[in-house]
Amino acid sequence: MADSTRKKSVIVRVPPALKRRLAREVARGGRSMNDLAVGILGSRFGVEVEESGRRATPSGVGASGVVVLRMPDRLKERVSAEARSLDTTTND
Repeated sequence: MADSTRKKSVIVRVPPALKRRLAREVARGGRSMNDLAVGILGSRFGVEVEESGRRATPSGVGASGVVVLRMPDRLKERVSAEARSLDTTTND
């Protein structure tokens, strides 16, 4: 796999209400939660993200706001830099 397409898993804590909203969008649009969330982050940080093409699966949306996202190295680097500039962590 080329360096530009390598992916990193990132555990992200999001408010439960946001996780529920993402799950509703997944159910409505048929994209996976990872493709939806990483696509939004890619747009926000100016990083082109290729969708996995995986179909949406029912999400176990409980009280936990934890989501594991698989994203390209370049996007993780951009998100991490933004977190550092805000004196927080990539996971938050």
